Amino acid sequence: ALRAAKLGVVAAEAMLETARKERIPDLNFFVAYGKALPHEGNFIEGGISLPLPLFHRNQGRIMETTALVAMARHEEQFTEFKFDAALSAARSKQRTTDQQMTQLTEKIMPAAERSLTQAQEAYRSGRLAFLELIDAQRTHKEVLLRTVELRRTLVLVDAEIMNLNGKGPYADLGGK
Repeated sequence: ALRAAKLGVVAAEAMLETARKERIPDLNFFVAYGKALPHEGNFIEGGISLPLPLFHRNQGRIMETTALVAMARHEEQFTEFKFDAALSAARSKQRTTDQQMTQLTEKIMPAAERSLTQAQEAYRSGRLAFLELIDAQRTHKEVLLRTVELRRTLVLVDAEIMNLNGKGPYADLGGK
């Protein structure tokens, strides 16, 4: 989208340049041959005409294409801002998800595993009710599920960042 917006600016500037050149008139040459009255004979006439741009200087077209150039530049800036915002949001999401993953794997997961192990030992020795063991297992599985969800989110965010940077499986390998 950013490349398309930049090419839009180039196209609008080319249209403006064309409009500016159209106000300069071209030289017109003409030659004519004719026959007037039978007793006067044939005649040949020729000439050069140079239109003077006193009234029609193509000002309307020039102003229109100038406005189109300004609009294309604003569109390019808007697209660039959108791109920067999307990239910043993706990087922020990546940092946040990475911090959550670190917290989960370094602190929460070991605590959940330790809690499950203790609950299993306590249940075997008869000091813990079955429902409390089930609760410890559920907590452990929820932590595992949350780990998988965070890994999935990290992979998706990495793919989004690669896509925004023009890399990865959907990169445009065409010309510049």
